[in-house]
Amino acid sequence: MLTGCLLTADPINPALDVPTGYRTPHSGAEAELPSAEWWRGFRSRELTELIDQALVANYDIAAAVGVIAICCDRRNSPRRQAASTAT
Repeated sequence: MLTGCLLTADPINPALDVPTGYRTPHSGAEAELPSAEWWRGFRSRELTELIDQALVANYDIAAAVGVIAICCDRRNSPRRQAASTAT
């Protein structure tokens, strides 16, 4: 009979030898976020074309921008402003 687990009397030690540099968070300049166009650092025309296509076809971001625009329009509408000054 075949089994899916190997059972032995030898316990497995799950401890890892983690380098010291990984044990503490970096601070200062090392903790900065990458640039918004991080892929350009690879200087790959193919990667840049793929990213450009993805940005153009990202309908989730377009939908989110549309919702934000609608909310801003509603917030700045004369009806809302009149209601907020009446209370």
